[in-house]
Amino acid sequence: MKFYTADTHFNHAGVIDMSKRPFRSVHQMNEAMITRWNERVTDKDEVFFLGDFSFKALDAAREIFVRLAGQKHLIVGNHDRSGIHDWSWVSINQTQMVHDGDERIFLSHYPVLEWPGYYRGVRHFFGHVHGNKTVPGATDVGVDLWDYRPVTAKEAIAGMTPLEPDEKKVTMADFGGEATRQILKRADDWMAPWERSVLADALDRAANQALEDILNQRIDQAGCW
Repeated sequence: MKFYTADTHFNHAGVIDMSKRPFRSVHQMNEAMITRWNERVTDKDEVFFLGDFSFKALDAAREIFVRLAGQKHLIVGNHDRSGIHDWSWVSINQTQMVHDGDERIFLSHYPVLEWPGYYRGVRHFFGHVHGNKTVPGATDVGVDLWDYRPVTAKEAIAGMTPLEPDEKKVTMADFGGEATRQILKRADDWMAPWERSVLADALDRAANQALEDILNQRIDQAGCW
C-alpha cells in the first residue's frame, strides 16, 4: 500500500505554536507522530514524504527516521537540508509522478496551480502550507490536516478541494458529433477517467488538423483567403 504525508517538523518546538499542534513538548509531539505513523504503515508499504521532515538536529532526526516503518521516498522540502539526503530513502526527488491503483498523482512539496496531466485526471498532493491554502483539484497531505499520520490516496482525494466548473476543460466529448459521442460512450465501459481524457484530447487534435486541412484547401482553390 502507498501512503502520503508531509511537514512533520520533528524536533521543531516552534511549529507547535505556529500550527497550533495539541502537544505540550517536542518530545510528546515526536513520539505521538512516530506512534501514529507506525500504527498505519508496515515495512511492506511505501510512504511518500512530501518534505520538511525535521528542523535542525539532524542526528536526532535520523534516529526518528529509522524508527518509522515503510519504504520511504523523499520529495524535498525547504527544510530538508543536504544531510537528510544521506539517509536510506528509496528515492529522492524534487517532484514525482506516481501511480496508485487507477490514480496518477503529481507530488511536490509546494502547491502548484497547474501540474502535469492537470486536464487528464491527474491528482496533485502537496505540503508546505500547513493547511493555510487550498488548491482546486489538489490536497494538502501535511500532518496538521490528517491527525498527525500518513494518509492513503483514497483518503486524500476524498478531502480534495474540487475543481471549479469553469476550470474544467471543454473537449470534443462535450460538443463533438454522434460518432465522437459513441466512441467515448463505449470507452466509458473500460477506460479510466484519465484515459478517456487522453482519447478526447486526441479527437481534439484530429478535429483541429481536419480544420487546418479544410482551410488550406480553400486557400489553394480560391488562390486567396
